[in-house]
Amino acid sequence: YNDWIAEFCAHAPDRLIGLGKVPTTSVADAVAEVQRCAKLKLRGLVLDCFPSGAKVGGNPDDEPFWAAVDETGLPVSLHIAVGPTANTMPESGPLPGMRPQMADAVLPLVASGVFDRYPNVSVVLAHGDAGWAMHWLEFTDMYFLRHRHLNTYTLQDENALPSEYIRSRVWFTFHHDSTAVRNRHNIGPAHLMWASHFPYDDFNWPDNRQQAS
Repeated sequence: YNDWIAEFCAHAPDRLIGLGKVPTTSVADAVAEVQRCAKLKLRGLVLDCFPSGAKVGGNPDDEPFWAAVDETGLPVSLHIAVGPTANTMPESGPLPGMRPQMADAVLPLVASGVFDRYPNVSVVLAHGDAGWAMHWLEFTDMYFLRHRHLNTYTLQDENALPSEYIRSRVWFTFHHDSTAVRNRHNIGPAHLMWASHFPYDDFNWPDNRQQAS
């Protein structure tokens, strides 16, 4: 697939932006393919589960993978099912207003220091919309401040909040989410990206622009 998408995008590299699939057979395979995707001039990566087989982010076994991502600078799109309870596509997507499972993979990346150790690592939450994120970010900070004395986890920057890491290193996507659009300042306008959701039956063509806003 990665060979095919690279060849496809090469015909119009200023318009066609291809993402490479990361193999989940082993960490070594993932590292090798990340490096190959960069040589193929692909513009990002899609992760269906963590290469080590871990259910959450930040597992030490995945460190070589994040190091390779940091070296290439390619953004990593988390599949909607990446998270603590499944490594494959769930039977159905998240209910309206509910955070998708992949959101639960992000906080361990913050808590384990992945974003501190690898400044070029950026994450995209794909297919999950973003209206749920405002409460999630607020609650994450509140819980952290109220329980930080328990040392459940610590942040390298003692003056930072979890939401600050997320707002600077995580991008959210939406295809029909007026709540997120109206409250985009709470996420950061530059970190909210429109996605067509094509070719699913709920995409908005030909009224994409009107429906997106």
